[in-house]
Amino acid sequence: MALTIVEYLRSVNPNIGLVMNPDGSYRIGVEDVNSDEILAALLGAIPAGANVIGSVHSMPERFEFVLHPFGKGSLTTDGVQYSAEVAGIGDTYTAIEVVTINQPVGYALQEIEFGLTVAIKSSAAVEGVNWKMQASDAGVLWQDLIAEQLRAASCAAYLDVSALGRFAPAGNFIGTGATFQVRAVVKSAVAAGETATGKMKSSSYVIVKYRRT
Repeated sequence: MALTIVEYLRSVNPNIGLVMNPDGSYRIGVEDVNSDEILAALLGAIPAGANVIGSVHSMPERFEFVLHPFGKGSLTTDGVQYSAEVAGIGDTYTAIEVVTINQPVGYALQEIEFGLTVAIKSSAAVEGVNWKMQASDAGVLWQDLIAEQLRAASCAAYLDVSALGRFAPAGNFIGTGATFQVRAVVKSAVAAGETATGKMKSSSYVIVKYRRT
């Protein structure tokens, strides 16, 4: 029996969320941003032998991805997860976790929303920690999503800090390529021998809205 593309998407991943928004666009929730099968289905490049009705031309005019690409690992009893800890960071910005997000061919990025959380601490209670979130088209030159932030002194214990909102692509993050990267960067606020530590929280998300070109 032939499947529609929507049915095929759900057959690839039964946990995929596919909901029509009030404006007629689709919201697609998927945990694995590197799932070639799901992206292939979205592009109409259905694997050979798959009995699927439709092509990229029958895909929605607009849709959005809801992604949670950070901090994956072993399950926890309270559902709170973090990426691997990056410790010993001096007074030069260091990436905590970098993720690459694949973009669908045949669609243009219309809007992007971030909700990013990183846990940070200092090796000394009297020193602060600087942090910011960044995105990049090529993973080489980075665009700040938020200006440099400071968690002031008395930060020897972990504290979650967040940057949230919609971002207008600019500078080193235009969003027109096949992929883009997102990361948090952290550094010690002083050059006095103290260090910073950070880890990304799994509740961090990226919502990307696309329109068919």
